Amino acid sequence: MAEPTKICPYSLPDLKNTSDDAVAAYLKTKSFAQSHSLTDVRLTLSTAACLIAGSTFYLDYTQGFEKTKTFTLYACIAYFTLNTALTIWLYFVESSTIYVGKHKTAPVSVIISSKVTKHDPTYRLKISETQVVDGKKIMRVRDVEGPFMDWIDDKGFFVKKPFETWLGASIPWISENENVSKESDSGVATTSGRQTQEEATSIEVGSGKGSVRRKGKKV
Repeated sequence: MAEPTKICPYSLPDLKNTSDDAVAAYLKTKSFAQSHSLTDVRLTLSTAACLIAGSTFYLDYTQGFEKTKTFTLYACIAYFTLNTALTIWLYFVESSTIYVGKHKTAPVSVIISSKVTKHDPTYRLKISETQVVDGKKIMRVRDVEGPFMDWIDDKGFFVKKPFETWLGASIPWISENENVSKESDSGVATTSGRQTQEEATSIEVGSGKGSVRRKGKKV
């Protein structure tokens, strides 16, 4: 068994990165399959930019600047375009998203983003769940937070059980998807039991332990 990784308990980036990795590991045990589409786009843009830069260097080194100056011009334009696209992707699309995944058996998808603020050892998550019920999409959004020291000990070791307990309590919807939802003769039956059609088209918004369910538009 691999030795647990020790981190600096006073480094917010280390605390956040360790907790981000633990989120994906926890959801994997709950039959969720992570999608790496965001990372794939980032790697594709980065790889393309590196290939252009490498090709330009090789041709300039072997053929000389005069023979390759036209190619170099277009290569510079392409490189600048790719880097601009990568910057836009990181800041406006991928942003703080740490997890995108779908349940392996239920029609449920989850998007989770995380953040920390300077000098505040609090882990904050924004969790969005989309579920298809009777051909309609239901979206539930929740903001939760918890202190890092609840699952990182004073020596800098990550403690799995309290983290998973906190995360499971923060996202009770996850447990609903342990069993595949079944159709019901009346109303709509979900993994958490039977709901009326009116309840199934609501949006739950909450923060921390408390949450409020209110009726909203169908998504």
